[in-house]
Amino acid sequence: EDNDDSGQSSVELYKKLAQKQQFDLSTALFCGGLAFDAYIEPPPSSARWEKGSQGLQVAFVSNAYTRQLYKGIVEVVVHKVTGLPDGNDNAVEKLVTGDGVDARVYTAAVEGSWKEDVNILEKEQFHEGVFDLSGAAHVVSTSTAWANIDETKSKAAKNQRGWAAPYHVKGSWGKKPQAIWPEENPLFIYVQDPATVRLIFTVLDDDRIGRGTPIGSTFTKLSTLIPQAKLTKEKLIESLKEEMMEAVQRGEIDLLDENTKIQLGAKTWQGELKLTSKPRKKDKNSQIMAGAAAGAYVAGPVGALAGAAVASFYEGQIQGSIHLRMRYLPIPSLKSEREVYHAKGGTPGLDWSELWGRYSDKELSTTGGEHGLSRGEIDDLEHCFFINHDSTGATCAVYRSLQRKLIVVSFRGTCTPVDLVTDASLVQETWKEGDDVENQDLPKVHAGFRGSLASISRRLKELILATPAPGDSFEDY
Repeated sequence: EDNDDSGQSSVELYKKLAQKQQFDLSTALFCGGLAFDAYIEPPPSSARWEKGSQGLQVAFVSNAYTRQLYKGIVEVVVHKVTGLPDGNDNAVEKLVTGDGVDARVYTAAVEGSWKEDVNILEKEQFHEGVFDLSGAAHVVSTSTAWANIDETKSKAAKNQRGWAAPYHVKGSWGKKPQAIWPEENPLFIYVQDPATVRLIFTVLDDDRIGRGTPIGSTFTKLSTLIPQAKLTKEKLIESLKEEMMEAVQRGEIDLLDENTKIQLGAKTWQGELKLTSKPRKKDKNSQIMAGAAAGAYVAGPVGALAGAAVASFYEGQIQGSIHLRMRYLPIPSLKSEREVYHAKGGTPGLDWSELWGRYSDKELSTTGGEHGLSRGEIDDLEHCFFINHDSTGATCAVYRSLQRKLIVVSFRGTCTPVDLVTDASLVQETWKEGDDVENQDLPKVHAGFRGSLASISRRLKELILATPAPGDSFEDY
């Protein structure tokens, strides 16, 4: 991009970056192994996966990097949702799951520089909550309280499987339907900035086939419910220690009971969050007809037109509440051992890490290691995270060496059917959006590749900027 301070144009900057550099085989072998490794997705057991709001997924492979990135964990336990709508408009779902809302609660964290998401939450009343967010990095959800499961069936499930299933309570005179989660597992969300993070909750009418239909949403700052989240990690941990010792002196807890210590060590809020937004109605035919009929009864044809017009703008009231418990626990700043990563590559019978090591050792003995990357320089390579996108297939892995102050971003090439769609988008665009595509001096980019990169670029940049060791400057890498 243009740099206003230097006055360089895109053309000048491109020419500067495009200056030929001396090819180095040692560096090429090092990068080659990591390039092939980007095709290998970390298994679920080897990483902590986060699924974002728009199909973006991140596997955090390094515990040390994860501890460095996140400041705390929010635990959410949903107890019930009250004020649900009556009935189920989907005839097929009604036959399968019963006549009622199949409630499921989605939770996400909004933080960082996603101003468009903040604007949706704070300024718009009609939206689909979690499903309209662009940058929510981590989305979690409860199980579904199916409408054909009542309290009796839930207790029967408890007797059979040892776990009480969530269930639906039908509405009665003066009382709206409810969804109950008697023994729901906690949802965990990692947060980077506890003082400013916004938590959003969306109630969905789930479907057996398809995503379902959002009913309503609400959001709140974590620090509004748990003010201690504004404290620095050190001050919060110190206050937790003081509270724990005071509780011990009062005889309220036993220091030998680990569960009690964990519960006391987290700041807790419990209560009701009323839904404050809802999607716009997609089908208003019935209410328009009702409005026209009412208007015609009062003022004839003119009244019918007026009644229909008023009804077409009416979106209905926002109803419903989520009853839940929330706890916040800071992640202690403990020194984590960083696991050294050795690239394998994707070539059968060929270990790229070994190949690179052999060549770099040879170069070191003959040239003194004046050029390229030698194995002796990078003996702390760490696989930080792996990122991909469901829809575009964009995939890359990021590695770091704190010793060498080196960050490696390795993008995967064509691998899955969705990549073939990306490859087929042959139109060329300027690398910097808005530049003149007819200017032959400007760098161009494959339109399919641009769209693929755009689907992960903002989150990727956020995570890369957090890669340097604490206290280091990104400019030194």
